[in-house]
Amino acid sequence: MNQFKPKRTSLWLTLTALLLANNLYGQNPDIFQGYYHSAQGDSLSGQLNLGDLKHNVLKFRREKSSHWVVLSPKDVQKAVVETGVQIFPQEIRSAETSEQIFVKTLVLGDYTLFRGHTTSGSALFFAGLPGNKSLVKINPFGFESQLKLLLGSCGQQVKFNNLRYDAKSLSRYFLLVNQCANPGKKTEKIAQKGKPRFGIGLSASYSRLAPKVEENNYFPIKDYKTGKLGGGISTRLWISRTLTVHAGLNFVDKRIRRDSVVERL
Repeated sequence: MNQFKPKRTSLWLTLTALLLANNLYGQNPDIFQGYYHSAQGDSLSGQLNLGDLKHNVLKFRREKSSHWVVLSPKDVQKAVVETGVQIFPQEIRSAETSEQIFVKTLVLGDYTLFRGHTTSGSALFFAGLPGNKSLVKINPFGFESQLKLLLGSCGQQVKFNNLRYDAKSLSRYFLLVNQCANPGKKTEKIAQKGKPRFGIGLSASYSRLAPKVEENNYFPIKDYKTGKLGGGISTRLWISRTLTVHAGLNFVDKRIRRDSVVERL
């Protein structure tokens, strides 16, 4: 009986199609459930996309809608997302111009910390003080002296080496000041990103093999091709807006039967 002994596989192409809808996979970490109050006073619930907030763009989508509405600071009185992040429009003025930007919560407590970005991309920070509805701009220059005056006795008592004008450093400082001002009250740094989520889906695959055969093989064929069906599972983890990790297992039956061989003379 003739035997077929392939030397090696020279071609193996696998095509995989995901059979699970995208909404069962990891969610975009910039999208949250929440609501906003419009400039006209309406309260609207749905999803808020904070991905472009540093460009002073807030996106909103109603429940069961596929359409995103693009909002500017002049369209919003206030927005709140499920993690506790609050977003407000804020006017900033310079010697010659003024502009409206979005600011969002970094630290929530008796003394709150907010961050916003100018149209040029520069980060600005604002302090919310007890009994004061308006936010106070923290100046990039001389901010340490300004904070000691704004944050009362605890602003002067808290020791913080190498305080910098950035989100991480100022957030830690405000947390310490709030703990000093009200030790029995919970103070928290607000989560700015959603938690990564996993999803699992089914997949189907098709493999095409074309092994080469030695010339002195018992079965003198020049070529052999076959297609095989397979299946498996796959998963995706959405880590950030630009990074998604895929992993999966696929099974393909590669057994070669004698009657599937096609001889080409």
